[in-house]
Amino acid sequence: MSTFFQKKENRKWTWRGPNGITKNEIDFVLTNISDTVKDVTIPNRVDVGSDHRMIRCRIGLNLKVERNKLVRSIRHNPCKLREKSEEYNLEVQNRYSQLAEIEKTVEDMNDNFIRIITEASLSIAGTTRKKTHSRLSEETKDLEEKKEYDN
Repeated sequence: MSTFFQKKENRKWTWRGPNGITKNEIDFVLTNISDTVKDVTIPNRVDVGSDHRMIRCRIGLNLKVERNKLVRSIRHNPCKLREKSEEYNLEVQNRYSQLAEIEKTVEDMNDNFIRIITEASLSIAGTTRKKTHSRLSEETKDLEEKKEYDN
């Protein structure tokens, strides 16, 4: 991204050679999502005590979209899961016993354990629909359905 934005020469170089004359752009900002980067510049007045200069990158994120990516998940049906708790416990134990036979890293075991719990709860209890809030009342919806039925 450092080379993507048009800047004056004194705002491009990031490294000064030992002779004080040679200047090169050798430090970069890398990203795989280029539309989040709004600007990249080199602040002139910041001294970091090195032969390199600081790079400043301004980014813009749509936090609502990013938050939804993190929060969005499958909604389990907790009522059915409570009713079938013995069946659920047995399912998790069976799946976990198969996992325990394979030695892995802590991260792998954590990922597999989360997967086991999710898959077991889905297979035993199923999912629930997310409740949506409508601006129309139930009475209005009923009238609308009746109107469609009459036509």
